Parts: sequence; C-alpha cells; structure tokens
Amino acid sequence: MAQAPLKYPIGIQDFSKLRTNGYVYIDKTALIYEIANLDQCIFLSRPRRFGKSLLLTTIEEYFKGHKELFAGLKVDSLEKDWKSYPVMHFDFNATGNINLSNINDYLHDKLSAYAKQYGIEISPILKDAGARFGNLIEQISRQQGQGVVILIDEYDKGLLAYLSDDKELEKMQDFLRGFFSQLKAQDKYIRFAMLTGVARFQHLSIFSDLNNLTDISMDYRYATICGITQAEAHEYLRDGIDRMATASGCGYDEMVGVLKQKYDGYRFSKAEEKVFNPFSLLNALDKHELGSYWVMSGTSKIFIEYLSQSNISELLTDWYSEKELAGGYDNNDPVPCLYQAGFLTIFKEQSGFFLLSIPNDEIKEAVSHPIPFPINQQSKSLSTTHTIDKWAYTKI
Repeated sequence: MAQAPLKYPIGIQDFSKLRTNGYVYIDKTALIYEIANLDQCIFLSRPRRFGKSLLLTTIEEYFKGHKELFAGLKVDSLEKDWKSYPVMHFDFNATGNINLSNINDYLHDKLSAYAKQYGIEISPILKDAGARFGNLIEQISRQQGQGVVILIDEYDKGLLAYLSDDKELEKMQDFLRGFFSQLKAQDKYIRFAMLTGVARFQHLSIFSDLNNLTDISMDYRYATICGITQAEAHEYLRDGIDRMATASGCGYDEMVGVLKQKYDGYRFSKAEEKVFNPFSLLNALDKHELGSYWVMSGTSKIFIEYLSQSNISELLTDWYSEKELAGGYDNNDPVPCLYQAGFLTIFKEQSGFFLLSIPNDEIKEAVSHPIPFPINQQSKSLSTTHTIDKWAYTKI
C-alpha cells in the first residue's frame, strides 16, 4: 500500500493545530528547550515567512505544559519536569491596518481578554496600554504564584509602516517604548519573554529601558532555529523530495541539488550551516514546481524601495561587522535592511567580519527585477513558476 503524501504546514502557524492534524513538523524542540531555559528576555530577527510565528506558538505550548503535543519530539526526552505557566501572547500581525490607533486598540483588547481569563480587574485609572500591561503581569504572577511568559510576534510591524514618516515614526516609537519597557519594569514577575520581528531596531531606542534583552539573531548556537537545514530535509522531507524527483524525471540527489540552488543558502551567523527558505521549499514539494513562492507571497514596500535603489553587486565586496548587520534602516546604507529581510545573507566570516552574498536563485531573480513584487498580499498566480530544467542549474 502506497504511503500517503506528507501534509505540509504551509501557512500553519499554530503548533497545536500542526501536531493534532498530522502535518509534518521539522523538530526544533531541542533548541527551543535551550532557549526556554535561559531565563532571559530574548529577541530574534528573521525574514518574513521563516517560521517565527510557529516558533512562538511552539514555545507557548511548551510553557503551558501541553506535554502530549511534544510526544516523540526531542524535548520529550529532555524535559523531566513539565510545568504550566501563564502565557500572554501578542501578535502584531493581527492588528489589521497598521497605524497607532489600531495597534493601541489591539493591545487593550488583548489585555482585557487576559484580565477576564484570569478573573482580574485592572484599575480603571490605568488608561495607558503599557501601564495596564505591567499591572496585569504583576497581578497574574501573584495570583498564579509563578512568573508569566510573554511572547510578542512581529513587534516591528508598526515601525516598518512609518519609516518614511519621521513624525508618525516618533509617535509609534514612543508608544512601543512605553509598552516594551514593562518587560524590564516587571522583570521579577516574568519567567520568560521573547520578541520576534524582521528588523533590529535597537537604534530607535525603543528598547532603551530594556537592558536585559538578549539578541540571539546572530548567535551561532541558534542559527538554525528557523528555516530547514539539508540534514532536516533528508530526515523529514525525503518522501516529498522523492515524489518531486519522480514527477520531474530525475533522481533524488539531483532533485536535492535543484532545490538547494533554488531555495537554500541562508546563513545567519559565523556557523557555516545554511538553511532553506521553509516557505518556498514546502510549497515546491507540495506543488512539484519550482515557483518563486516566497518572493511572490508579497513583501513590504520599504524593502522594494531599498532593492530598487541599490546596486547589489557593490554590496557584495565589502566586509561588515555584526553591529553593521544589526543596524537600522538608512537610505545611505541599504545593507542592514536587505540582510535582515532575507535578500542578502552571510557568505563568509573572518575575525568577526562578514562577507555577504545573494542566498539562492529565487532571490537572484528577485533582485534583478524588484519592482513587480506584490506588496503585502498573497499572489494567486506565480508568474515565475516553472518545471525543472535539468540543464539550468549547477550541482552544488
């Protein structure tokens, strides 16, 4: 009896849904176990659609003590004392049209929902979202007798929306600084906190009060926390690669070479191991076609502007420090933006400095023709989708 095709979690960001509905899961739980036991406030930057949201929902289920969801995964043999912690999870993707009013309304609604969940009344005197947030953290922690877990997804959505409007950007910055500062002010009531996003906005000082923030974006120990390594592709996706190879009339190893050239090549630290773009790889295996899935899924206008104004080849000859790669977005220096967004990646490291390159063929095609990108919307027709041309790639 033929084995049923793998179910790929394309667009599935909820770990519980993924595990209970039979989707393939690339097991990252050993790294999650390490991170979750750091007892720190963690920050991670990765390009869009690299699995940040799934990572946070996995961490959420871990801290809620839902051991059954992790049966057979690596953390199952590592965690000996499963505990349940109160979790507050904020997803800035859920704010709809990005503006200060909508973000403020979203946060107040979430805070009210958590207050109701725990039967807590927030003082009506507290009108500011940040003040309500801090008060609720303390009250939940005291009620539950343990620290609260705080998860914040895509923290930078509001900042990216106003990069070209200094006045509105300053308002957004001030608002977010007041909200995020509670992660420091209420530190003794917090068991673990993690923020994710694309951009690393330390230069905007929104984290100026958050001196306990640990940025693991370029930490070699967690370089593969998002994305799919070649070893993971062999372990978890072999059946899908086999099926795509058969459909394309080539062998398994040849198919791996094609997929590597099209979607692999992302490197986020001095560690040399690279990862596939998970969104594009899973889509290709599902559809048996080499589409530019990540590119055509939509990107922010700000990234398109940086691409259109940049001479990519000139950016690939200089060496950059980690501080430079972690920098803010500046029209005079497109490198931090293009690196953090996933259009450039680390090629070589030497004495703490990094040489960059374009990750793969999908991105090479994209940076050659940046303007036609769809902006912040899912494209229904993948105009660059094509079947495999065995002669059009070089084996890696």
